Amino acid sequence: MATKKASSKKKATVAPAKKSPTKSKPASAKAPKKAAVKATKAAPKKAAPKKAAVKKAAPKTAKKAAPKKAATKKTAPKAAPKKPKPAAAPAKKAAAKPPKASTAKKPSKADKPELTAAVAPEVETETEAAPTKASGKPKVKGRANATLPQRDPSKPAVEELYFRSDSAYLCVILNRRTRFIRVVDFRAGALPAKRLYIQSVAKQEGIQKVITLVEKDEVSSWTRVGFVREGTIPGFYKRSDGHLCGCVIGERVASVEVSERDMRVADRTITAAKKLLDTLDPKPKSASVQEVSEEEALAARDALWKRVTGFGSFDAFGRDAARMYYSCSYKKAPVNYLSAEYEDCFGHSLVEVLRRPEDQDGLLAVSWAMMDMCDALKDRGIVAGFGFTPSEDVEMASVYLACGFRKTGLLAQGVLVGDTRQDAILWTRKLANPGDDDTASE
Repeated sequence: MATKKASSKKKATVAPAKKSPTKSKPASAKAPKKAAVKATKAAPKKAAPKKAAVKKAAPKTAKKAAPKKAATKKTAPKAAPKKPKPAAAPAKKAAAKPPKASTAKKPSKADKPELTAAVAPEVETETEAAPTKASGKPKVKGRANATLPQRDPSKPAVEELYFRSDSAYLCVILNRRTRFIRVVDFRAGALPAKRLYIQSVAKQEGIQKVITLVEKDEVSSWTRVGFVREGTIPGFYKRSDGHLCGCVIGERVASVEVSERDMRVADRTITAAKKLLDTLDPKPKSASVQEVSEEEALAARDALWKRVTGFGSFDAFGRDAARMYYSCSYKKAPVNYLSAEYEDCFGHSLVEVLRRPEDQDGLLAVSWAMMDMCDALKDRGIVAGFGFTPSEDVEMASVYLACGFRKTGLLAQGVLVGDTRQDAILWTRKLANPGDDDTASE
């Protein structure tokens, strides 16, 4: 019995040992290793739900991602059949390319010099027209921009270029504002070389219309190289007439000529302009016409050309020429400007109007100012006056007719109207005879 009690006592002593862990919790802080072991054992129980959550979430993401992967796998097989199809298409294109290469080789063998000469200017024009490609992606706009009076601001609006070689010598007056070239020939050298130089300059600058004014015996030589006789200016060289030969620079070798239909259009314009003259008073009493300074006229010119394409440019047409400027107004019509470029040595003058009149008052003002200007030119000893108007412009035709001008030529694509070129009527007036005779010779 004593042994049993002793054993019970021992058990009683053992019982507090089991409760000692509750009392030894602070001791576990002192013994981090044992606490760490217990924490690791307890951690799985508490962290198990977290890991389980992760595992549960993982399947969700896996399930969500699984369709995406499956989709990619599904799309992959669809794309796989497409790959062989393009592979077959290039084979067909490759088969189609050899004929093109064969056609390109045939002309290259026969006409190597011609191809190189034709390709060189085209490359130059493409490089200069590259800035307009960004703004003119549509084909229609690109074509319109080719004739717009757009130019590089770093280059002058008008520039004289000289071509001199062992066999040729001439001057090219290049107008970038109106896309126009006048050739001043010095009667020296072979014309084919001059023609090639003129054509290269025109293509580089994107210019379509080229003219030259020569005497009668030189007309045949210019027509042989592609120019067309388009009109005459009586008294251009004082005692002899000037013959205007023009050329349209295009894709074709032959120059564009005025058709019979274009001639009928110009004739109808003149007929309508004569009828309009019957309703106009050629000398209105209250019209204001006065000579103005070059600064005022050119400032008005620049302001107009920044907004729209003007009618006149007031740019140099000849070499070493002088100019006079007039302003005019009548009633409610806006102020308009006129200019005349004259050369005393030759005795001719180009008469220009800055802006085409918009109403009857404007027509009266411009016609009266042009009459005053012609009188001033006559007093200076100028023999011939000339100007250009679009072949379909009835109002401007009536102005020149009212001032005594007459049609002596028709130029193919001679003037720039808006963003396109139109045929132009050449108006001329013999102001006086050269021999100090003030009587008109018309």
